[in-house]
Amino acid sequence: MERKAKFSFETKIGAVQRWLTGKSNPHYEASVLGISFTSVTEWISLYESLGDAGLITTSKNTVYST
Repeated sequence: MERKAKFSFETKIGAVQRWLTGKSNPHYEASVLGISFTSVTEWISLYESLGDAGLITTSKNTVYST
């Protein structure tokens, strides 16, 4: 079963980039997108630790070998 991201990579990176440049804050971005403040701060943390790859949602669940 595939899963669909609620927000595109472009939306996420845009919000994070506006925060990094000081043009916005997580509270404002959350209110514009209609999501929780926590979600935006998670995006920021993922971006800071993993870069662009942290904001990409995979379309399939991870399968592990037995």
